Amino acid sequence: MTLSGSNRRGVVGVAAVQAEPRWLDLEAGVTQVVELIAEAARGGAQLIAFGETFIPGYTWWIWLDSPAWGMQFVARYADNAMTRDGEHIQRIAAAAVEHGVHVVLGFSEKAGGSLYMSQAFIDDAGQVIDVRRKFKPTHVERTVFGEGDGSDIQVHDTRIGRLGGLNCWEHFQPLTKYALFSMGEQIHVASWPSFSLYRGAATALGPQVNTAASLVHAVEGQTFVLAPCSVVGQVGQVGQDLWCDTEQKRQLLQQGGGFTRTSTVPRAASSRSPWPRPRRAWCTPTWTFRSSRSPSPPPTQSGTTRAQTCSS
Repeated sequence: MTLSGSNRRGVVGVAAVQAEPRWLDLEAGVTQVVELIAEAARGGAQLIAFGETFIPGYTWWIWLDSPAWGMQFVARYADNAMTRDGEHIQRIAAAAVEHGVHVVLGFSEKAGGSLYMSQAFIDDAGQVIDVRRKFKPTHVERTVFGEGDGSDIQVHDTRIGRLGGLNCWEHFQPLTKYALFSMGEQIHVASWPSFSLYRGAATALGPQVNTAASLVHAVEGQTFVLAPCSVVGQVGQVGQDLWCDTEQKRQLLQQGGGFTRTSTVPRAASSRSPWPRPRRAWCTPTWTFRSSRSPSPPPTQSGTTRAQTCSS
């Protein structure tokens, strides 16, 4: 992506991570994040973005059965949530400074007796410049997570541009988005968990609606958007097996669900257009994986996603 303007000019390499989390395992999750940061940095990324609650993974059980059934997961999930200032986030910050990259990480934040759906913003000097909390957890997420207070809806001035982010269905809150637009956001991280749930039965939870929300943010805000999206239950891993103890639940939470994207908007077609000219550039992304190359990321494929450079 190419940023232009009075305060930023140049090409920024970005990576949106599409991978299956290390479910309910804080130590393994931090190790995975550090390894993915190194991998993306080797590919030329200056900004690396992760999906919603990538550590220790999204709380899929809340959509599959009663709260009483789901209590079997709650204590373990809380034990493996991460604090905003402890040793685990410092390990991730150390990886950022080692590789000279910026990181936006979705994680479950433990604070006192509550959990929050948070995003950490870490700069290339290894500073945790902000941790924001999802303002309004969606539907049954409120059985596990507390609400943010809105004070941390901010855009951060970094070496690569003015950086902001939101989680999942915060992208359907017009005033929340407007707050970021009004602050001059240039790069936006839209963190999503996975589009594996109720496939074919609930369009609102699927990729058609939610990848469109990421694109709309790019169009409305005239900003580059990275939309990392995690994966559930690949062959040989435990995601679906962990959450689903019946065949019916396997139908509710299917394997795959990775629809990672990057989005930008084209320049105005004519200088005579009555609409303001976009401040950004047009970008055609390409997707790079460990084991394969394809024009769009397979929903079941793990790996990092890197956007090619874009012309202004």
